[in-house]
Amino acid sequence: MEKQTLIDMIDYTLLNPTTTKAEIDKFCEETMEHGFKTVFVNPHYVSHAYSLLSPHGIKVGVPIGFSLGGATSHVKVEETKEAIGNGAEEIDMLINLGALKSGEYKLVKEDIAAVVKGQWLDDQSHNRNRIIDG
Repeated sequence: MEKQTLIDMIDYTLLNPTTTKAEIDKFCEETMEHGFKTVFVNPHYVSHAYSLLSPHGIKVGVPIGFSLGGATSHVKVEETKEAIGNGAEEIDMLINLGALKSGEYKLVKEDIAAVVKGQWLDDQSHNRNRIIDG
């Protein structure tokens, strides 16, 4: 496998809860230097990373419900909408692990559906075309 082929498959991430803006700046510089196509940052830094990377065609992604997935569906829906509004083009939603381990599969399915449907409805009302990955 060629180096660029591998790089094209990697989502470069910086999700440390103590990450500073200066570290995001350095991270974005590394992203451009190495040719990564997508980065993932915490919601707080989506807008900043987007402003640095979008002119270079690099996508910004965000984890939703990170790190434990235990937030309510409503919180995840709003977090998703805000992240996309700030420039996120990829979403990785963490499912409710406690519900999954408890066998509450319907709740897990409804949680995922709420985020997807909430974003789809928002897209329709704003006439935007976004894709949710994951």
